[in-house]
Amino acid sequence: MSLLEKAIARSPDDAEVVFALAKSYDAVGAWISAQDHYKRAIELNRGNLGYRLALAERYYANDLTFQAISMWREIVLLRPSLVDIRLKLAAAYLRLEQFPDALREYERVLQLDPKNSRAREGIMRLRGRLSG
Repeated sequence: MSLLEKAIARSPDDAEVVFALAKSYDAVGAWISAQDHYKRAIELNRGNLGYRLALAERYYANDLTFQAISMWREIVLLRPSLVDIRLKLAAAYLRLEQFPDALREYERVLQLDPKNSRAREGIMRLRGRLSG
């Protein structure tokens, strides 16, 4: 039994310990266990956006794009001004070829950050694709 597993046995409701164990499982490729612990950490500390962000990133990396989108949507509902999350949403929509949704996210990014070059480039590519 690892030190983290011992710590979680002593403090099963400690979100930080649960999250650390999730990352540990993830690092060794135990994705199912990692996913369960990420979700548990989120349940234990709903206000910690970092836990949600980590799970969304791992979903995306594991080609679970719909789940990543769902998690990123939760995050932007709580913090609508997070440009990086909106850019991640746009990329995920592009992966799924949901071009109008990607365009909408890029436009929201420009509302928040009018000089954002990634959003401008994304809009130019999408407008060409949508009009052609």
